[in-house]
This record gives sequence, structure tokens and C-alpha cells, in this order.
Amino acid sequence: KGLCGLAGCYASGKGIEVSYEKAIHYYRLAIEKGFDVAMFELGSFLFSLHREEEEAVGYFQKILQTKTSSNLVMYGAIHYYLGCAYEEGRGIKISPQKSLNHYRSSADHGNIFALRKLGEIYQTGSFGVKKDLQKALHYYQLAANQRDASSLVILGKFY
Repeated sequence: KGLCGLAGCYASGKGIEVSYEKAIHYYRLAIEKGFDVAMFELGSFLFSLHREEEEAVGYFQKILQTKTSSNLVMYGAIHYYLGCAYEEGRGIKISPQKSLNHYRSSADHGNIFALRKLGEIYQTGSFGVKKDLQKALHYYQLAANQRDASSLVILGKFY
């Protein structure tokens, strides 16, 4: 846990000078020591930097395969990241269907970004789904219920 915390400090500059390289180094050490949450932290960090995305996707997939955590919020975030990865070809081959499946799984875990994304998908009829404004409104409303400002604005435009 300490290594992961130190990595987070280097990543954010909390009490120490920002060093992405040191952050990555300490996340990797934490993973070697068996701290599984470090895989999520490093994967998220690499994904946010648009660096070593194949490695990040590998960590996300490994976490989903092993299911060693009871943190449902983390699983929602992982599915969202994988949805983005499959949509944009970040570290993995583009697959609209796999992307959609991950967005749906993420939304099932209550992830606000996935809920809003599904609203967009059904509003536009993208990803091969049939355009369905009722479903779009449903997902925007679920995100808005969690105080997602963007979804509130979108809902306001519908009415």
C-alpha cells in the first residue's frame, strides 16, 4: 500500500515534485509485491497519459479475469476504460461491439461516464444500435440522478 501511495504522490505532486517516471516505477513495484489495486492505479494513470496503453489494457483485463477485489466502483471504471479503449483503438484493436459491451457493464456498476455515453449512443444510434430517444433519456436521467452536470444540460435540451 505504501508503494502505491508514494506512486500517487509522485503522480499528483502531493507533497513532492511531480515525476511520472517515478510514479510508474513505484506502481510497478507495488504490483510486483502483489498489491492488485496498483494494477488499476497504474492502468488508469497510463491511460490518462495516453502512454503504454497496451500495458494499461492488460492490467484492466487481468483484474476483470481474476476478480480479486470487492470494489464495484473500480470494476465500473475498468469497464469504462475498456469501452474507451475498444472505441478508440487505445492499446487494443477497435471493436464497437466490445466497446458497447464494456460501456453497458460499466453502466451496470453505476459509472456516470458510461451512463452518459450510453445516452449518447442511443441518442445518435451509433455503435450499430437503433436510435432510441427513450433509452437515451433513461441513461441521461440515471447519470443526472448522480449529479452529472453534463447529463442535466442534455436533459434540459430535450424538454
